[in-house]
Amino acid sequence: MQLYTFETSIPYSDIDSILALTKQTVRKLRKEDPRISLCQLVDISIKNQSHGVNIILYFAKKPAEKRKYQLSLGSS
Repeated sequence: MQLYTFETSIPYSDIDSILALTKQTVRKLRKEDPRISLCQLVDISIKNQSHGVNIILYFAKKPAEKRKYQLSLGSS
């Protein structure tokens, strides 16, 4: 299984902000990187640091059946 990782740091304010920024980052990555658009988020690592939180996103390729289904939905 091929994994893609993306690491970022965000300032800590509250858990809702961290979640919103993480979701925004995933959407941005899927738009900007064609490899990520064919992947699913499989894991996330969050570590507290003095300046905020360090987040590592782990993506893996979606199973071929799922990709085919999504492509057929998109072409309708």
